[in-house]
Amino acid sequence: MRNRRRLYRDLHPLWLALVTAVPDICLRVPRRPERRRTMLPVISYRRLYRRVIEIHDGCRQLAEYAEPAVSPTIRQQAAAAGLTPAEAAATAKAAAIAVAIRNWRAGTPPARPGHPISASAVDVDVDVETDAAWLATVSTAFDRSPLVDAALRRPTERLDRS
Repeated sequence: MRNRRRLYRDLHPLWLALVTAVPDICLRVPRRPERRRTMLPVISYRRLYRRVIEIHDGCRQLAEYAEPAVSPTIRQQAAAAGLTPAEAAATAKAAAIAVAIRNWRAGTPPARPGHPISASAVDVDVDVETDAAWLATVSTAFDRSPLVDAALRRPTERLDRS
């Protein structure tokens, strides 16, 4: 139970950014979504599951606004900065999501329909807590990584408009 509460809390920055950009991903938007609900005594499996699903839904909706060059560039920079391969992958994913949100908000035309920006670490089914743990790593990078901030400062790149 304690692990679920920590995961739920750690997912908040990424979830909030996605719900703010694309509110229809959330079944029930809280009255004050910006407030972290860390004081809940127990986080149910269902509540954690909903948060994970809403993050995935947000990523799917923003997929065509992703820039294909962002992930590999940030992954290389993260590796050069000494991050582990898992941390580098999470930082690259966080940067891709952040740039997609920026492009969506700015009204930038989609790079190409259906460009993948899956939030998952792997393309196979995993249990919710494993997926939440991966997304918590992405969320932490999204919230705190200077590499994500640097990706947002770069101008929009549209390499493939076809």
